[in-house]
Amino acid sequence: MVRVTRRHLQMLLAASMLLLVGGCTGLGLQNRQEQQFSTSLEMLKAGEVRRSHELLEEVVNAPKVRGVTDEALFRLSLLLLTEEIGPKNAPRAQALLERLRKEHPESSWTPHARLLLDWLTSPKGGRDRDREQINHLLRENKELLKENRELHQNMERLKNLDLELEKKRKR
Repeated sequence: MVRVTRRHLQMLLAASMLLLVGGCTGLGLQNRQEQQFSTSLEMLKAGEVRRSHELLEEVVNAPKVRGVTDEALFRLSLLLLTEEIGPKNAPRAQALLERLRKEHPESSWTPHARLLLDWLTSPKGGRDRDREQINHLLRENKELLKENRELHQNMERLKNLDLELEKKRKR
């Protein structure tokens, strides 16, 4: 028969307490990250982009939480590509997408990350051509607006001349 001493009970109680506290800490960390992620989405909807960015940074830099960290990585990478945070953050966004692809291959966000990575890493020439085409279209639009404005002015002048002729005819 095994004899249980007071020392054994104290050791068992101490081990149980450590497991209990450790488990609660892990659960608390997960809940905290979920809360931060949820708050960051609310901040984003409210237009508080900088605060959302800060919270997402905290989530992705904390230990991984399945279903939270992967989406946070994707959303943060998108946020880094916006004008409000700074378009010069493309390398950081690319690194986050790579991290998502490597650390969370099973995530539903990974295929989206692959597409965005392909676009970010595509030869710059394609994007430059797109930019040139956009600039060309903007110039054409500006010219057409100017021409349209001139035509309206000419129409107004013709109407005024027509009215003056009518007045002269009546005299």
